[in-house]
Amino acid sequence: MSSIPIRPPEIVLKGDWDQSVDIWTFGCLVSQISRIFVSYADCWTDKVYTLATKGDLFKPMKLPKVGASEEDVLIFQMILFCGKFFEPPLLQRCRRSAEFFRKDCNLLKFDSLGYPLKPFKKCISDSGRLFSTKDMEGITDLMSKCLRLEPSKRATAEQLLEHPWLIYAALPNIARTALAGVPNPESPLTITSARFTTPVPVRRTKEISE
Repeated sequence: MSSIPIRPPEIVLKGDWDQSVDIWTFGCLVSQISRIFVSYADCWTDKVYTLATKGDLFKPMKLPKVGASEEDVLIFQMILFCGKFFEPPLLQRCRRSAEFFRKDCNLLKFDSLGYPLKPFKKCISDSGRLFSTKDMEGITDLMSKCLRLEPSKRATAEQLLEHPWLIYAALPNIARTALAGVPNPESPLTITSARFTTPVPVRRTKEISE
């Protein structure tokens, strides 16, 4: 079983699970991994890049004042960071849903506090790590495709390997510098493939994104 900061929601809630749990875990590890060695066009590069904060994205902790366990806090943080509520179809498939949620899908422990969203960009910025606009957009987009509460909506491993930011980040620094100034996707400098050696709120009266 994975450690609690990288544990997928369907594991916490005791639902059925498949290979999509690995996609969630990878999305969490984007904020931890400090080095990935990449092979591009069959040639090793010495480009080592920092993906994000070197720390945990989710930081569950017990909150005795509200009677919240680590898992309570983890599920609350999932909603705040992912910007979505848990939907009925997922909760109906999970055996522990009644321990954390009311029948209206609001949380038992935190619903009275509201749901102050904290997007991935804010999570990364608060860590003190600095990234270019292109890198920040790429990292947060990658995370958003992995960290989806509904397992069936997460990207597949094959789709992640084609993610534009991973392809961009795999390039030697000189190529990245050139591409940073080329917005045209049809540019001859645009790389179309790469091979990687590393396995790779308030009440529910309206959508949380409003």
